[in-house]
Amino acid sequence: MKKINMRHKGWLTFNITSIVLFLISSIFLWMRDTDGAGAGAIMNNELRLLNLGVLFIFFVIIWLIEFVVFLIVKNFKKQ
Repeated sequence: MKKINMRHKGWLTFNITSIVLFLISSIFLWMRDTDGAGAGAIMNNELRLLNLGVLFIFFVIIWLIEFVVFLIVKNFKKQ
């Protein structure tokens, strides 16, 4: 098993934290009965999947930004 370098520990912590937050948010969105809108729409499976899709897109954008920053930092340290 590969030993984790100390300088990559922050990246690993961020990724684990974001995955845990994604899972907790997904469980919360799936389990609630009414939507958070002012009218309080009743949640059905289509609305739940739509909410999870929006949450997934949000986290994918965050992970892509984090990956680009990681590549930039890695290239600057190489030089």
